[in-house]
Amino acid sequence: MLKTDRLILRKFNDDDFEDYYKIVSPFAKDFSDEDKKLKAFKLGNISSDLKTILQDKNYSFLFRLSEIALDRENEMRSFQTILKSNGECAICLDSNKVIGKISLHTPRYYKPDEYSFSTAKEIGVVMNEDFRNKGYMTEAVKGIVKYIMTEKDINAVYARILSSNGASLRLFEKCGFKFLYEKEELVSYSKQPVTTKGITKEQLSPLYDDVNYENI
Repeated sequence: MLKTDRLILRKFNDDDFEDYYKIVSPFAKDFSDEDKKLKAFKLGNISSDLKTILQDKNYSFLFRLSEIALDRENEMRSFQTILKSNGECAICLDSNKVIGKISLHTPRYYKPDEYSFSTAKEIGVVMNEDFRNKGYMTEAVKGIVKYIMTEKDINAVYARILSSNGASLRLFEKCGFKFLYEKEELVSYSKQPVTTKGITKEQLSPLYDDVNYENI
């Protein structure tokens, strides 16, 4: 567990699913709006609701409800995998509310040519949109990068970012990641330009000199 000025970085636990779902799923807000009806469907207490929906011929709502339920079940399966992983980190406020996620993995098939498989980590990030533009992700990335390069045998960290994702490109630029190259990669069944940025242990100073963290 890592503590920065405003955040706690820790492993996910079973109680984090609702916060996790709001981070990763575009359906999260829809689920919140239809929470009671969807829970009724999942619990099997659906006869009156279903009768009303069918009488009103509200098939679009029924389809939407089933779509949200399927998405939620898929994300629950993904969450179970994350619980078992050592490379997934929850970004939490002091209240222990999860507001984001950082992934750190040793590259298996892909890496920048400049970096060694054994001493590099690939980083990925995602933040609950309600907590963006507050500097939380910058603080989390800087904290964990400084920690693994100071305390662990890691000499480089890199990120692969959709070139169209200006916010993520700016985030890693603020964290000192340097442009390495851009090339097309297969993303969601189509080829898209992907920018690779990286930072080495030698590049931490002076940008990271005032980054504070505590291993608790």
